[in-house]
Amino acid sequence: MVAKMGARPSYAWRSILFGRELLEKGLIRSIGNGANTKVWMDNWLFDERPRRPVNKEIHINLRLKVSQLILAEGNWDMNMLSSLFPPRDVIKICSFPPDITLQDRYAWAYTKDGVYSVKSGNWLGSQPLIPELISPAMVAVNKTKEMIWKLKTLPKIRLFLWRVFSGAVAVSECLRQHGIPTNPICKVCKLEEETILHVLFSCSMARRLWSLSKLPIGSYDFFKDLIQNFNFLFDLIEKSGPAANFQRSIP
Repeated sequence: MVAKMGARPSYAWRSILFGRELLEKGLIRSIGNGANTKVWMDNWLFDERPRRPVNKEIHINLRLKVSQLILAEGNWDMNMLSSLFPPRDVIKICSFPPDITLQDRYAWAYTKDGVYSVKSGNWLGSQPLIPELISPAMVAVNKTKEMIWKLKTLPKIRLFLWRVFSGAVAVSECLRQHGIPTNPICKVCKLEEETILHVLFSCSMARRLWSLSKLPIGSYDFFKDLIQNFNFLFDLIEKSGPAANFQRSIP
């Protein structure tokens, strides 16, 4: 599932890769005992498309398996679910009880029995997803994600940045996009909408923290755009020497 297009792909090879992309979009992890499904990395929930759950906390355990959310008798650990996920996702998870006698498996999300059908595949392929993927904004986001994985910093920082550009941070803007009703105003400054951009750069608390950092920001006024702000910071990283020094410069 990792082969690339290549410089001069044939029509047949392009068709195969398109079919692979379509398959990836429609696959979901069907939970049995949860031992082979990663909570934060695998798509095991479904709304209009397969997705990962929304996290309530910034710091997450990448190695956490779904099996760790299941009690010994085979029921969901409600205390764990409530501590990790917003209410909407807790309800969704509880709608499908685990079966500790079965292994996790891949299933096709767009049929009731989980088996791929040509009809459902054609339907998914006809949905207006491709224009969105190749839009200029999405191209810029994907390039920034590539830069994130190359950063010489802690894995948890790379993951957090990846979640920022995937819109997978539990701020009001993202929660409401997932249908979770919440107050849209920032809980800290109570002045503006709580977006990822606001929390990281515009909020009075964020500005105070940036001013305390040892980065040579000075009186720099951040842009009203995530990509521009992070490109500026990435440029500072390259000019700041070893990654360890850079990590120590951020409060």
